[in-house]
Amino acid sequence: MSNVKEIIQSLLKNETQALKQEKIHTYLVATEEKQNFAIPIDFLVEVFEINESSPLIPVPLVDEYIRGIVNVRGEIIPAISLNSILGLASDHTKIRYIIIIQKDFKLGLTFHHVSDLYQIEESKLKPIYHLKEHQHHDIIAAEFDLENSVAQVLNVEGLYESSAVR
Repeated sequence: MSNVKEIIQSLLKNETQALKQEKIHTYLVATEEKQNFAIPIDFLVEVFEINESSPLIPVPLVDEYIRGIVNVRGEIIPAISLNSILGLASDHTKIRYIIIIQKDFKLGLTFHHVSDLYQIEESKLKPIYHLKEHQHHDIIAAEFDLENSVAQVLNVEGLYESSAVR
């Protein structure tokens, strides 16, 4: 009988330890101007480099945050600037990469630099307070510390539901 009790206690202990383990999120961090954005890899399709044979084609008479369209293996994908949506400085002449994400449809996000993949524990994610008054505050879910800066976590669902994309 004591053997069964020990087994049950061991199982309960293992379950408690499993509950204590924190969820870890993986993000691809990219930079536009001096702003770091963390894109959840669950929505990541690919990273596309802009070059002469695969240019970003401007589209006339559209909002400033729409940087253009890009042809990726025969598929036309719109490309937008998160900095422009958030009202931050953005130099479109420095765009070198488009990170393609997909939820309802494929969408390109323009960046100057792509850093690395980061695995972040849920407890390291901090709420965003300084964007609460901004019209598109719902596209940034949280932020976390990098080596010498901060990365803002993209809320992909919020982006797709925002007026900037719809």
